[in-house]
Amino acid sequence: MKGYPLEALRGLRAEEEDAARRAFADAIRAQEAAAAATLAASVTRDGHERETRATIERETSRPLDTVRPSDATQLRAWRVRRREELAKLDASLARARDHEAACGRATEAAREALASARREREAIDKHHAGWLEERRRAAEAREEAEADDRRSR
Repeated sequence: MKGYPLEALRGLRAEEEDAARRAFADAIRAQEAAAAATLAASVTRDGHERETRATIERETSRPLDTVRPSDATQLRAWRVRRREELAKLDASLARARDHEAACGRATEAAREALASARREREAIDKHHAGWLEERRRAAEAREEAEADDRRSR
């Protein structure tokens, strides 16, 4: 009895589906990590902005008789530095959001690749099941023919 002629392809399709499943899981993990990084960047940026605002409010609410000219100069330099820091944090947040979006696209592509690999594996499995059924019917037909030959002798 000869084996299934497409057995190598059947094994290949199963391996491809397993690889696609692993790639999809990796893509999901990468997307989750990117979402966490975006959240962390957002929290850092928002915290920086809140701290800056609180310090400015505290400094501008001080009575004028307690403010020295050097305090105003230092506050101005501090505000410039904080603005520059905020610009860097904004850029970092934008990069994190871009990366998260790219990971989302990669996850969707991996999901589609998995669905395609699954369809291909199911098609070969369906063909294999049909081939087995055909072999079973052929064996039954041979047995019936042999039984008929024995009865006719």
